[in-house]
Amino acid sequence: MPSILVVTIGVGKPSTRLRILPLADRLRQRGWRVTMREVSNSLSGRVGLLRAAARHDLVLLQKKLFPAAYTGLLRRANPRLVFDVDDAVMFHELERNEPVTGRFFGRFASIAAASRMVVAGNRYVAEFARAARPRDGHDGVAILPTPIDTERLTAKGSHEGRDGFVVGWIGTKGNLHQLLPLTDALREVQARVPDFRLRVIADAAPDLPGIRVESQPWRHAGEVADLHGFDVGIMPLADSLWNRGKGGFKLLQYMAAGLPAIASPVGINADIVRHGENGFLAADTIAWRDALLALAADAELRRRVGVAARRTIEGGYSLEGYLDNYVDLLERCLK
Repeated sequence: MPSILVVTIGVGKPSTRLRILPLADRLRQRGWRVTMREVSNSLSGRVGLLRAAARHDLVLLQKKLFPAAYTGLLRRANPRLVFDVDDAVMFHELERNEPVTGRFFGRFASIAAASRMVVAGNRYVAEFARAARPRDGHDGVAILPTPIDTERLTAKGSHEGRDGFVVGWIGTKGNLHQLLPLTDALREVQARVPDFRLRVIADAAPDLPGIRVESQPWRHAGEVADLHGFDVGIMPLADSLWNRGKGGFKLLQYMAAGLPAIASPVGINADIVRHGENGFLAADTIAWRDALLALAADAELRRRVGVAARRTIEGGYSLEGYLDNYVDLLERCLK
């Protein structure tokens, strides 16, 4: 029976809940012995992690950027390291002026080089991981975007959400600033679509003067119903090193809910969306305005794009496919 030590950044973190906990459950179902441990910054915690690593067949490190010296100790304790990194953690906000020379990028590079396998959430992160790894003829980098539980998140019915033209955004207050560049486009749409409203599901309300905004707190139990209340989902992103490494999860949520989505063509968004087929890409105010107006005016367009979006998720981003692929990667690491 293989054993794995899973070191998480915290069970309450979204990336742990969506990527790591379902994987741990699947491994247990397959007969693995799984030990979960949260990252500790104390000396005793770090020593304990080294001891625990030596007692397992495999160690999965989630996202935490350990100093290079400690990474070396971990590798000595257990050379079968797997590094799961779903977004661009190496581009820390404290190092915006020195993104590839700062200590966080250096830590990312050392962990990527020391790991037997890096599991990246998108192609952008994977490219940096490959660049950091030794040229020994073995890639050791896989791309597994954060998945969607398509059994839990179903596609909305045609009867749902008919209380006007609702444009929706779901996220956290730390990302509300991403909505600000849309202010002019939203004002134009609001002036031409009488029943327009912007609905924001988050732990705070955005400050968008002149825009009709409905704010609701995020609740796990109500998430599916909230998404079904949208007519269109939006994911605006400024083009930055950090945003290029995002996992596109809210975009995937909209699409899984059978919604037509509009997104900035930044990072993984441009990989997920086939413009005009399963969603829309909008790079400037005019493109955002035109896409919103087209969707507001045409219910059949919303339906057709929403159906294609759902098929995209079922075909390439489902939780079941993610778990099958991840377990296969871990089994190969054991060999």
